[in-house]
Amino acid sequence: MTAVYVILLSSCHDLGTHEMISSGNDASFTFTISDEVVLRNLIKDSIIYGSGSAISAGTIDEKSTLTIKTADEFSDVFIDLQKLFGHSINFRKAEVAEIELYVPKDSWITALKFNYKDSLGNFGGCQEITNNFYGNYDKWIKVQVDLKEALQNCDIWVGDKHPIDNASILSINPYNAHQADSSLIHVRSISLFDKSDREGLLPALIEKPDTVGIPFTMDFEDGSSFRKILAYRGFESTGQALARHKFGNESMALRVLNSNKSTRKHTCFLPMFQKITGEPLDFTNIKRIYFSYYITPESEDFDGTTLFLTGEHWNSILLDTMAFDGFVKGSWQQASIAMEDLDLDLIKGDVSPINEVYELRLDLNYRKGHKDIEMWIDDFGWE
Repeated sequence: MTAVYVILLSSCHDLGTHEMISSGNDASFTFTISDEVVLRNLIKDSIIYGSGSAISAGTIDEKSTLTIKTADEFSDVFIDLQKLFGHSINFRKAEVAEIELYVPKDSWITALKFNYKDSLGNFGGCQEITNNFYGNYDKWIKVQVDLKEALQNCDIWVGDKHPIDNASILSINPYNAHQADSSLIHVRSISLFDKSDREGLLPALIEKPDTVGIPFTMDFEDGSSFRKILAYRGFESTGQALARHKFGNESMALRVLNSNKSTRKHTCFLPMFQKITGEPLDFTNIKRIYFSYYITPESEDFDGTTLFLTGEHWNSILLDTMAFDGFVKGSWQQASIAMEDLDLDLIKGDVSPINEVYELRLDLNYRKGHKDIEMWIDDFGWE
């Protein structure tokens, strides 16, 4: 079935829209923005709409584009496939997706995901669909996605059935690594094929980090290794931001930020070792965890930090509710957590994950009603 909606548009505007926005079956479609007028109409009629983001029609290098602007960690730009094509899409039937996009060099959007929703309201998504942006800034790029690989390890957030095989709505879901400011990404086309033999397109995913795991220091400095970590979301923090020369620091640092006005439950920093070094860490070989930090003088007092060490998918958890205390405000300080001093309790699972830790989480133990806290972290590592 060819798109009913865009046939009406093309009868008013001779744009060749039949070929640019169309779908012949539930395993393939072409969505290419060929004209700003068409895109504005799609936005006006809520065929395309945003949540946590601002969307607009624009032109870059004489190509029409859907411009997405967001300051959120994750936001959604929804494309109503049912209205656009007259039927839902089964992404599992397709073999390949091709995406044409443009990422400005000053953008902190480091990855793009797809989320899916069906007519029953089931809503879910998978891992990064593309993140091969480093070294490809300020130009149009086309990436090719192996959907058989990309549609593994998916989550259901709403409902009890995954909507991938009957998606009525597709969400473009950019990841913004710096939530202190808005960042941009421009998307011109998304195409889905049941098979593809096209050559010359960029791989959708950047090479994964493969760093030796012990010892290791992450200094958050810009460069190939750090950009790979960012592309795979190798760490997260509450109110995350990245900035140089904060409070006299010489290099890039990471922000942890919460406030009493926020609904955020946790004030934390969470590095994911498999995404940073390429494999989980054996903590029986680690003597200490260390980092430098700066807490603003205006921050409210809190009671030390809780440490989580977790197995894969948090199926086993070790916990120490007072791993480090004695934080100092107003100047850059060094923190060191000796493994031999920890009092770790296994609070989930039957087997300790200590020899295969996938994630570490440091939670600041804020007092009830007093979570106005701003901390900057640099040189986080272990030895």
